Amino acid sequence: MLEQKIKNIKLICPRTKTPLLLDGNFLVSEAGGYRYPVVNGIPVLLNDDESLFKTENYRSELDSGEVQSANRLKKFLSTILPSITLNTAAKRNFEKAVALLPKNAKILIVGCGVRGKGLESIYKLQSNSGDSYLIIEVDVVMTPSTKIVCDCHDLPFNDKSFDFVVVQAVLEHVLEPIRCVSEIWRVLGDNGLVYGESPFMQQVHMREFDFTRFSFLGHRYLFKNFSEVSAGICCGPGSALAWAIVYLFQSFAWSGRSKTFFYILGLFFAWPLKYLDFLLNNRTGSYDAASAWYFLGKKSNVEVSKSHLLKGYRGF
Repeated sequence: MLEQKIKNIKLICPRTKTPLLLDGNFLVSEAGGYRYPVVNGIPVLLNDDESLFKTENYRSELDSGEVQSANRLKKFLSTILPSITLNTAAKRNFEKAVALLPKNAKILIVGCGVRGKGLESIYKLQSNSGDSYLIIEVDVVMTPSTKIVCDCHDLPFNDKSFDFVVVQAVLEHVLEPIRCVSEIWRVLGDNGLVYGESPFMQQVHMREFDFTRFSFLGHRYLFKNFSEVSAGICCGPGSALAWAIVYLFQSFAWSGRSKTFFYILGLFFAWPLKYLDFLLNNRTGSYDAASAWYFLGKKSNVEVSKSHLLKGYRGF
């Protein structure tokens, strides 16, 4: 089962970066003898010395210890209530990335617990061509999609293992985003592609696992070791305003149940505002007020210069 899920990809120890050997229900590092469990066919490859997440908390396929998948009420509400975010760029960007990928590309999706917008173009590659394209999905949460549990700070893959890495709405939830992007650079092959989306004007989500926001230039500099294919707004000022209104209403809550009530009440007023993004996302002023950015880039050995970075400012 393990080999079927991660065929053609060699796993390494997240601590020592040395090969892992299968020993019953464990993967053992050649150096240091570190042991990592395989739970229901899913390797749990965490650097317990540094990660926020601990191996001992992963006991079953849908139990991930400190980080739990959404509760039943939240899942139910997400199916019947409109979203406050409108992503106007993801579908187009993934179609552009697909056109640039080589045949039989190896693709890594980081943070697969919630499937990102526009990924249909990527999954179609696999369904339309059988096994010629390999997609590996990783997360710190065990879900039906998760192939490997790992932390983006220490990706358990050899250098140059992938042709494309997707990291949507993940980098705000890691302690050291620069280190995570460095890991992405490491596991990408020469001229490999990265696609990232990260928030600017959004309130706290995922509770204590929410750490960082980026301006447009801050997001570009995060990917400083990649040449830009395209970059810009994926969720604009309309989405930012919708977020602000919903969270304003939630501020009146005094309990979990009341928070749900105020969330729905705020959503009633806010959700149509996201459609302003169709009008605003191509306007200069939106770069000072957007909800989230995207970056599509190609691995480079030349770091973007600070002077070039500053010239990339797009606001007023």
